[in-house]
Amino acid sequence: MKLRYLAIAVLALFLPFLATACGDDSTGDLSESEISKEFQDAGIPKEEADCMAGKVKDADLTKDELEEFTKSEDTDTKAGKAMMEAVTSCMSLSTGTDSGN
Repeated sequence: MKLRYLAIAVLALFLPFLATACGDDSTGDLSESEISKEFQDAGIPKEEADCMAGKVKDADLTKDELEEFTKSEDTDTKAGKAMMEAVTSCMSLSTGTDSGN
């Protein structure tokens, strides 16, 4: 399930780079609302998309980093780590955490 959301998220983020080939060169150049909209357009609910957008913007991923992760799906890359962090914390997919003790 996590990899499915990662694939959706990365593809959603990659689209603005394709549309503006000479414009934005990193997720840091996009607004959180632009990133969130791309996630929402890919089918991620608004609340989760908004949460993920902030984390992805903070990671300031480049087109090359997103492309590398898209090809390799290696969660040890900078993009992979950022996307896993965004998905697990925003999509309530983290395992074994219980705030109620």
